[in-house]
Amino acid sequence: EAIAQLLRLSFFLARDGEYAVFRLACTKLISVLSATTAGSNRSLIELGRSTFVTDSIRSQFSRYVSAWWVKLCRQAVSGEEIGGEMYNLAGRWWGNVSRDESIELDVVAESLDRKKLLVGECKWTEGEDADRLIYELTAKARKLPFLKRQEIVPALLLKQKPVHGNNALVITPQQIIDIIG
Repeated sequence: EAIAQLLRLSFFLARDGEYAVFRLACTKLISVLSATTAGSNRSLIELGRSTFVTDSIRSQFSRYVSAWWVKLCRQAVSGEEIGGEMYNLAGRWWGNVSRDESIELDVVAESLDRKKLLVGECKWTEGEDADRLIYELTAKARKLPFLKRQEIVPALLLKQKPVHGNNALVITPQQIIDIIG
């Protein structure tokens, strides 16, 4: 009963874009919340004194959703046609590209024909500058030790459309929902 009530409370916390992703990650999110904030306040929820718990969840809600957003983005890219190209299993990559520099990429997937490499940046924030993100993402991708004459396809997987950079490949929560189902 406490988890059901927490679930109802959490739906009220979600805004439009967050709701779509929250719906997909709901079971996982509730289990995380049960083990942390909600679990430690289960009796308060059961007593109907949920304001404190709601405020705790609200203050950390974007952090919880953003952790699952990256996983959902990888799942959506894997085996999907994006920009007219079909991609293999997507994963993340991090490592040293020189003695003094290491990089991390949220999403990396090779096209089935091995001619393209999709590299993605996942952001669960608002007001992103797509031009800046694409520049930084492409610069990182060019340093990948396994890049073999492949065309780099930068993709932004964002909570909402960016403020600048209308020419960027942007994937939003609704598109993720449409892909995953």
